[in-house]
Amino acid sequence: MFLKFYSDLSDEKLVERLNTDWAYQMFCFRLLGDHEVIQDITLPSSIRTYLSSNVDMNELQFTLLEHWKGDIEFSNLLLMDATCYESDIRHPTDLKLLYRA
Repeated sequence: MFLKFYSDLSDEKLVERLNTDWAYQMFCFRLLGDHEVIQDITLPSSIRTYLSSNVDMNELQFTLLEHWKGDIEFSNLLLMDATCYESDIRHPTDLKLLYRA
């Protein structure tokens, strides 16, 4: 989910990037073999689903704050990125924007 936010890629493009970029693979602690590829383009969505049902976001935020306490200037602020638990998001196209108006 960090890579998805960082790269601003769709799920399909993120999987393509994971298949070709060794730096992304190393970030995920999963180096692919020479002829090995991730074929499941729904992998990022599956990870989001797993995180939304198994991770306590309040506990996660507390743990991250404890770990990075010395590096955070304003520890009284809490900012959360909705990328990890998006729902019903549509990519706008001209036709969708026309019917939505």
